[in-house]
Amino acid sequence: MVTNLTTKVETLTKKVKKRGVVIYAKDRLSPKFIFKDDQGRFVAIEIQTQGEKFLIVGIYAPNEGKSDFFKKLHETLMDYLDYNMILMGDMNGVVSTHMDKAQRPWYTRMVDYRKPFLG
Repeated sequence: MVTNLTTKVETLTKKVKKRGVVIYAKDRLSPKFIFKDDQGRFVAIEIQTQGEKFLIVGIYAPNEGKSDFFKKLHETLMDYLDYNMILMGDMNGVVSTHMDKAQRPWYTRMVDYRKPFLG
């Protein structure tokens, strides 16, 4: 959830301790929790600085099931288009199947997950 550097960090998932996203924000940015998903894969806060509001979204994409994940993320973000958005995190994207350390055989074709976001 939202926390400053001096308060206790709350986890986003209650039972699963393998994944989760947290965003640290200083009190002077007036952080406000906006949304999170049920799996603990993304969380968003609103901050204010220099008279502007920003939506900061922390993302931890899964290694498998990326299409469904990014579709859900895209649908969620569509409700917040009036914000200045900053998306950050681990998208678990494969830039090159030849360089991918996992070298999983199911990476036979490249998929551009940015397409829903860029039009």
